[in-house]
Amino acid sequence: MYNGYAFKAHTWKTSGLPIVRIQNLNKLHAPFNYTDPGTVADRHKIDTGDVLLSWSGTPGTSFGVFIWTRGPAALNQHIFKCELYAPLNARYFEIAVNEAIRKSLEAARGGVGLKHLTKKILDAMPIPIPSLAEQDRIVSAVDETEMKIARLSVLLAPIGDGSELETSDDGDVD
Repeated sequence: MYNGYAFKAHTWKTSGLPIVRIQNLNKLHAPFNYTDPGTVADRHKIDTGDVLLSWSGTPGTSFGVFIWTRGPAALNQHIFKCELYAPLNARYFEIAVNEAIRKSLEAARGGVGLKHLTKKILDAMPIPIPSLAEQDRIVSAVDETEMKIARLSVLLAPIGDGSELETSDDGDVD
């Protein structure tokens, strides 16, 4: 794992290579700061398909693995670029590590006050690595389930929280 670089505000540009901050991982439309591409070390450059791990911020929103999908960029501090060496499906790695992080946060009483996932915490996380075929099967099952949840969310959106539903005298929803 390689940690991102601590870009200083005075080095930001209005165009150039986007600097990926935590907000750019968890908010698709968050604005970027930019830097001069010639000043960024190779170890701090990322591209589509790179596996990133955000280890700082707010539990439930900032921590976790993300697969970068938006082209060349520079990696800011508090985000690791992960080099995967074992036969590993990147999406499986994302799912497995995010689940391990969720369990670690629960063990820390919901992560209240937890601002960083230290290397010690990350190293202590058990991450099962099944065969590549099993990883692919798990990824397919999770992705299919997430698609079903997204479709249900769209279908349920017009209902809202249900407070607008009225029942008739016989108990049926009108």
